[in-house]
Amino acid sequence: MPNEPDRIINLGAEAPRLPEVHHLIILDASGSMNDFKSVTIAGVNKQLQTAQAADELKETRNFVTLVSFNQSSTYLRNNEQASGCALMNAVEYQTIGSTALYDTIVEVITNFEQNVLGQKAKSDNTKILITIFTDGLNNLQLKYSKEQAAETLTRVQQLGWAVTYVGANQNVSEVADLLNIPLGNTMQYTANNAGYTSAFDTMASSRMMYCRSVSRSIDANESLRASTVASADSSGFTRSFFSTTGNVTTPSPTAKVDAAIAELEALKNVAI
Repeated sequence: MPNEPDRIINLGAEAPRLPEVHHLIILDASGSMNDFKSVTIAGVNKQLQTAQAADELKETRNFVTLVSFNQSSTYLRNNEQASGCALMNAVEYQTIGSTALYDTIVEVITNFEQNVLGQKAKSDNTKILITIFTDGLNNLQLKYSKEQAAETLTRVQQLGWAVTYVGANQNVSEVADLLNIPLGNTMQYTANNAGYTSAFDTMASSRMMYCRSVSRSIDANESLRASTVASADSSGFTRSFFSTTGNVTTPSPTAKVDAAIAELEALKNVAI
């Protein structure tokens, strides 16, 4: 019997690495947020639960960095995998002081890029989603100007990062122009409990769809036309992250997200 050709079988070959989605949430913790502290905590936790639900699908690996800011920044979660990320609580979310938005944008993004991502920042398998949530404009400038903040946001968007901005008590279209954030990536909400809830619901829906777009091997900066979540121009800027822009008056449909979160909680209970 003739010898069979040698066959090389690589039993140690690794399965393709799942794409990573890094959720960088920059959360206003100035004194003016105190009146809506509870609804903010609930809303941020919905973002964390959405990242956890995306993790449970095992189509992407999701990591969370949650930074609260006033005149300085506090890292509440630092590059934690979503599946093991604890929800935010009232003890750690302290609302006091001013809004050093420009300083926070430059310092947090620079630190995140250098100390969290490292070489992953250049990988096509790594997607970064920045969410800036604030109820007011910058009112304290210690180190960096609005021009420097805009330059930082422009630079990372040119690298393919998605930058989103959600604000109240301001004209977000003017802020978008000022900081070079695409208008379709901004959302303005009314500063009351219903407005906060609606904004966070929309953010959760869009976050899940973004993760699914990555998991389907669709570049998150290309057009996901069915949901209008992530479309881009030739610059690579994601320009329509949210399915709606302008004032948020009614909650966006989040049935799929809520179902995914409920399923996640059920799985946890079974595990216990």
